Amino acid sequence: MNNIKLCQSIMATYLGLSQRIYVTAEAVNCKTEVTVQERRRNIIEQSIGSIIYDLYIRKEIMRNIKREISKRSFKVSSSATHFF
Repeated sequence: MNNIKLCQSIMATYLGLSQRIYVTAEAVNCKTEVTVQERRRNIIEQSIGSIIYDLYIRKEIMRNIKREISKRSFKVSSSATHFF
């Protein structure tokens, strides 16, 4: 009789431990999945931010080019009228 109780106690302990291990594993998997999703989101946000920054820089470059063209064309037109 004593052996049966000891066996039951060991089984209960084993089942309890295995349940705790399972729950911990599930929590780790869930945490890992959340971490993966966060990483993906961060990568996407960084990519979008990079694209927006690139577009902003290109817009500024185009604005500077147009400004420079305007200055040069004004110099050409003013020197041409001065020449005549």
